[in-house]
Amino acid sequence: MNVSSKLSVLTGIWFAGVVAVLYVASTGALCDSQLAAEAEGILAHQHAYFQSISSLEFRLTTTQDYAGEGSVGQRTTSTETKFIHVGGKYLVEVTPMNTGAGAGVSVTRAYDGELYQTLASNGGKKQLIVSRARPERFHYGNAHPLLTLEYYATGCGKENSIAGMKRAGGWSELAPSVSSISQSAIRGWDGVERTGTVLRMRRPYNCGEGSESEIEYSVVLDPDLGYLPSRWEATTSSGRWFDCHVADVAKIRTASGEIAFPLRLERTFYGADGELTGTMTLEVDKDSLRVNEPVDESVFTLPRIGTYYIDVDAGIEMQL
Repeated sequence: MNVSSKLSVLTGIWFAGVVAVLYVASTGALCDSQLAAEAEGILAHQHAYFQSISSLEFRLTTTQDYAGEGSVGQRTTSTETKFIHVGGKYLVEVTPMNTGAGAGVSVTRAYDGELYQTLASNGGKKQLIVSRARPERFHYGNAHPLLTLEYYATGCGKENSIAGMKRAGGWSELAPSVSSISQSAIRGWDGVERTGTVLRMRRPYNCGEGSESEIEYSVVLDPDLGYLPSRWEATTSSGRWFDCHVADVAKIRTASGEIAFPLRLERTFYGADGELTGTMTLEVDKDSLRVNEPVDESVFTLPRIGTYYIDVDAGIEMQL
């Protein structure tokens, strides 16, 4: 979890047909302004990645295993997710794969450019809630491969969406959180050793109330992924530890160049006592993956017929 502290200086490279960021090793300590400038350049490159994605579609299987004495109920849960995004519009359909009591409710969230919609389906019963204002913490649900990969940038924040990641302001605000930048030998996503760049960051903990106050990240940027993260590790102020690493990748040719997309992410979670508390795997169906291809935007408006319909703005509730 500890990273050597050789510091680096930014230069330019070409990736995905545009100028990106490369790091050239240097010696000596950087002053705060130099570190901030480097951090801003690295984070701007992450922002540019999301800007390069105009539309996205895939199906995802998420499997979570719970371990340790504190786990209750089902020890393994699985969901299937259908995701479609274009511009600021999106549809996310999450369906539990477990059966029996406590299996969960299918939830579809969508935004059609005007209305935020949440459809909950449980058996034959459907409830649709719509509003023009985004509900508090309205997001994609359990997990999204790109947002999980860039979790250090969002945590449990409200901007947990592709549209949020496209906003430059959120990335630039992260720069003061970067405590060091180093060029180090890393094990790449494919298991091959090479030289990569490592960020260390300290951020306030924003995932609910409790004894946690701060979280520290170590983020490995892999040149084989165009300096996207191939791994990150996090330690909370109470000593809990969790990580995420890329286990499989698709490299997709688009009109603007090559885009690396994580097909499989693996996560582990440990308590402050060092005990494994759980694992999570996110696996994208490669055949379903579409990047920067045309999308039928009618899918972003959910059908109302057959639902118990609630319009928050109009104060209407009725069976349709």
